[in-house]
Amino acid sequence: MKKKWKIFVIVIGIILMFVVLFFILSFMKEVQEDQKETKKIMENIKSEGDALSKTVEEIAPIREEFYKIKQDMEFLDTMQTYVDPMNEVMDRYETTMKNIEKNSKNLQEWCKSTYVDKTVNNACDVFRQEYEAANNYYIKDLMVYQDVRKAYETNFAASEKKLKEKDFLFYRTYIDYDEDGMFLGGNDEKTNE
Repeated sequence: MKKKWKIFVIVIGIILMFVVLFFILSFMKEVQEDQKETKKIMENIKSEGDALSKTVEEIAPIREEFYKIKQDMEFLDTMQTYVDPMNEVMDRYETTMKNIEKNSKNLQEWCKSTYVDKTVNNACDVFRQEYEAANNYYIKDLMVYQDVRKAYETNFAASEKKLKEKDFLFYRTYIDYDEDGMFLGGNDEKTNE
């Protein structure tokens, strides 16, 4: 009986070792797959971050043109002349902002994590700052545009030429996307935190 008991214990021990070995190997395989996926995400963060930065850079010349046209529209005798250029620049601005939002969806999700690679974390920090600034500049400029539109409609209500009605796209107030306590690109004041 003792001999059967010893064989039984040895067989159970061997089975338990195989079960534990199976779980260890399964766990290691999952860790390796997770590492591959994380590496792929880190590479995507770098490439999509670079592409998004180029799109964000498109805002600067649009903003320059917007403020030049706004300045030209301050005079009643030239205000109507700049309706079409103002509509066109605001359409381009809106399209650029929609592209930024669309192209940043993955980065918004991926950059919630912290990575081992400092260049990836830096790319996420840059993304957060650029995203915040782009959205806040748009909000700020849209408020200016709405003031220009009101002034135009007050003076030229009967005109066939109209400034297009534009509304906020994604945010109605300044955002602090990188949570640093500042509205980068907005009013540059501290948040209420």
